[in-house]
This record gives sequence, C-alpha cells and structure tokens, in this order.
Amino acid sequence: MKEAEKTTQDGMPGQPFFDYWQSWYEKEWKPFFNMPQFGMTRYYQEHTNQNIDKYYELQAMLTEFSSLLCQPIEKSFQAVGADVFSAGAQDGKADAGKAYYSKWISALEKEYMTLFRSTEYVGCLNKAMKTLNDFIISRQTVLEDMLKLLPIPTNSEMDGLYKELYELKKRVRNLEKEQVQQ
Repeated sequence: MKEAEKTTQDGMPGQPFFDYWQSWYEKEWKPFFNMPQFGMTRYYQEHTNQNIDKYYELQAMLTEFSSLLCQPIEKSFQAVGADVFSAGAQDGKADAGKAYYSKWISALEKEYMTLFRSTEYVGCLNKAMKTLNDFIISRQTVLEDMLKLLPIPTNSEMDGLYKELYELKKRVRNLEKEQVQQ
C-alpha cells in the first residue's frame, strides 16, 4: 500500500518506463522511419514510413493520456482505502459497504474535477488531439497513394473538380449578369 502511495505521489505509475520507451524509440527506431528512400516507389515508402511513425506517436500519446485519466481512480482508492481498512476492523455491518461506496464516489468526483481543471490535463488532451490529427492526415496520404493505383478518383482530384466546377458556375453567373445589363 505504501509503495502505491509513493508511485501516485511521484506522478503517473509507470512513468519512468514510458519515458524510457519513448527515448528508446526516438533514438533507435525513429531514424529508420525518417531515412531517405530510394527507387521508383520512394514517395510511397516515405509516406508509409511517416504513417507508421505517426501511428506509434499516437499510441504513445494515448497511453500517456489513459494513464493520466486513471490517476483519479488510484488516488480515490487510496484515500478511501485507508479509511476502509481502519474502520473495517471495527465495523462489521452490511450497511458499511454502501457508505464506503458513496465516500469513494464523492472522492472520485473530487479527484476528476481537480484533474479536469488542471493545466496538465489540458496540455495532455491538446497533445493527444494534435497527434491524432497528424496521424489522420498521414493515413489519408497513404490511402490516397493507394487509390491512385486504382481507377477511382481520389479526394484531392474530387476537390480540384469541385473547385473548377464552382469557378465555372461563378463565371457563367457573371456572364449572365453582363448579358442582362446590356
């Protein structure tokens, strides 16, 4: 119990392992994904490698975010757990379980409200959303590369088509207005 309290007070449980894993990835694997590629398919290989790298970054960020979300549960268990163990030996009533549960829920709510108001949570959520956005963009690039090989229009081709159609409609309207004015 004392070891768990020490871990929670120091920060997230497993944080040294996360930090070690992240630094190991940055030193050992990330350079492989950022190496220049050779050959005719180098652009596709670069996009795929970037996508793998972004996927790893997303997984690491989601692990950190999940760990941050679990902190209030641990803190509330420890706060109420000490009370349960000290009073549990004295009180053997069946109604005591409901009282301890309501204490735990109120402690849990308090811990989550503290977490949600913290700058650490906002910063971690911001990083998680940015990492997710980077991964989605990278995934979309790889998907578009794959679709180029098939006789299916890609999103960028459709966007170009819609833009050209919009400009043509605008030009026709302007020509109609000029014709009506004459």
